[in-house]
Amino acid sequence: LKNNVNQTINDNLVSEGLYFYNSENYQQCIEKLLEAYKNGYKTGDVLYYLGRAYDYESDMDNTLRYLREYLSEYPDTEDAEIANQIINGYMN
Repeated sequence: LKNNVNQTINDNLVSEGLYFYNSENYQQCIEKLLEAYKNGYKTGDVLYYLGRAYDYESDMDNTLRYLREYLSEYPDTEDAEIANQIINGYMN
């Protein structure tokens, strides 16, 4: 039962984070997704949108951290190309 409760809490955090991301409220997005991440919930959405939100906040270190982790864990996804482009943009 505890795992189901944690799953629901983390799913809700991610849903809220994505809502804030889509509303261009990147700081709130980061807070929600970071909470899920710290709970050990490191899904593709959490990593990718943390990286993207940090990019919009001009936080290069955290952008690179989360997008690199995303690419390491989820290299064959449709968002991997975008993540690579963002990383390459910081490296050039």
